[in-house]
Amino acid sequence: MMITSKRLIILGLIGVFFAQIIFYFPNLGETVATHFDALGRPNGAMPKRFFLTFEIALLLLIVSEALLIPLLIERIPERFLNIPNRGYWLAEERRAATFAGMRSAFESLGVLLVAFFVVVNQLVFNANVRRANLEVWQFIVVFIVFVGAMVIWLLRFVKMFRIPKNES
Repeated sequence: MMITSKRLIILGLIGVFFAQIIFYFPNLGETVATHFDALGRPNGAMPKRFFLTFEIALLLLIVSEALLIPLLIERIPERFLNIPNRGYWLAEERRAATFAGMRSAFESLGVLLVAFFVVVNQLVFNANVRRANLEVWQFIVVFIVFVGAMVIWLLRFVKMFRIPKNES
């Protein structure tokens, strides 16, 4: 498996996540606030060790989605792939490029998801270490940026399956 720039970014973000854990974990209480109401007040918590296990499992799930789903898609029989203009994009002469494009798109999605995960974790760590409410306005800004980036990703992903004008 080739290391692309997007995979390097994902690896870097994973490094940031583990740096967060190393830095903040000793300063967390035995119970970690993990859910907050609309005003940022904690209204759900879990034991510190379970929080760590949950966060690592969630990160693994996110990274797996970005890197493994495209590999699974390549192995699915064509009749089960529901992509626009399937016959065109899965023709033998374009098949490899189509799957390479999907891998790249899913790596981009992985960057977005892991970055969102790391930033939200930072907000949660800040609230827990300060023993304060979550900064809701910061979360809203991060969430709006994330949703905007996801919309752009989705539009680009769908656009990827248009038949080029010179070939229609």
